[in-house]
Amino acid sequence: MATVTSSLQIPFPTNDDWDTYHQMVEEKIKQTCTDLKATRKGDTVGEIIRFQVADGYAQYIVVQENPLKIMHIHEGDAYEASHILIRGLNLSDVIDMVGREKAIAAMFSR
Repeated sequence: MATVTSSLQIPFPTNDDWDTYHQMVEEKIKQTCTDLKATRKGDTVGEIIRFQVADGYAQYIVVQENPLKIMHIHEGDAYEASHILIRGLNLSDVIDMVGREKAIAAMFSR
């Protein structure tokens, strides 16, 4: 059973500079993932998992494996997955999701 521990808050730009905003979002997420991987144990810690919601994704970063804790990425539309889905999420689900994302990324990198 997973719990959401916190939220990575990334506020909208005030000047409609979307290119800078997207770059800032990418850098903040990357830095958070790097910090988690450096300070915590677990193969999936610092990995991003996503759930399709409406026209986008609810995104979370794995914070801890045992017990499973994830951090919501509050950016853009800030979609969230259903609390029922999160409550039923377990580590083997996360391992599968991360593995699929890596396999797809490897397939398209060739």
